[in-house]
Amino acid sequence: WAYSSALRCRITCKNDKLVLSADITCDNSVSYSWTGPNGFSKTSATVEVTVEGTYKLVVTDTKTGCQSDEREFYIQENKDKPEIEKIVATNSAGEETNIVTCTDGTLTITPTVSMRNVSYKWDNNKTTATITETAAGTYTLVVTNNTNGCPSEPKSITLTKDESVPTVTIKSFDSLEPNATEVNTLTCTFPEIYIVADVEPENVRFAWNGSENNAQSYFKVTEPGTYTLKVTSNVNGCVLDGIKYEIK
Repeated sequence: WAYSSALRCRITCKNDKLVLSADITCDNSVSYSWTGPNGFSKTSATVEVTVEGTYKLVVTDTKTGCQSDEREFYIQENKDKPEIEKIVATNSAGEETNIVTCTDGTLTITPTVSMRNVSYKWDNNKTTATITETAAGTYTLVVTNNTNGCPSEPKSITLTKDESVPTVTIKSFDSLEPNATEVNTLTCTFPEIYIVADVEPENVRFAWNGSENNAQSYFKVTEPGTYTLKVTSNVNGCVLDGIKYEIK
């Protein structure tokens, strides 16, 4: 009698059951007795197995009662799952951040995975390990072991967005003193005027009348005309431009 089986195969997530078969090379009628782990017992020539362990087969000639030697089949299991250890988002400078801003309008999302030879599936249908995103939201990844088809537990990262521009109110005064008089017309009494910007939030840069960015929230003028201001947030890089103020 000869036996054949899937001896070199393993039970995996991709192949969750194996077929063991006995090929009997005799003319007599025979019966089959399979035993295995967890009380496994079958009497057919071919059996399906789903559990790792040792499976044994004895074949009996039903006419003579003679039995074959016991044949053992050891079936291994490989259901190793990859683990997504962490997911981080970085800006163009390589700094970790989860906030999309006017300065960092595109973030790169990168996972760290516990094993090689894996495939990636993001919930937005992207299949590369690293993805670039511009929108706020939650991005979820599942990584699959290409050897056995076993998927990881899903892991997510959430991006937020801060593209708020500063709020600016402009007034003009005869000085920078706390009790200064509000005025917007140059006269002999008021030969110089200070244009003052009140900004929320305060962590900003100012560019008065086309000048370079600086930290001064005021601009001293001695000539009538229309003056311009650009305010840039130091937090998110968002810009409020085209602000105009007239001095008569």
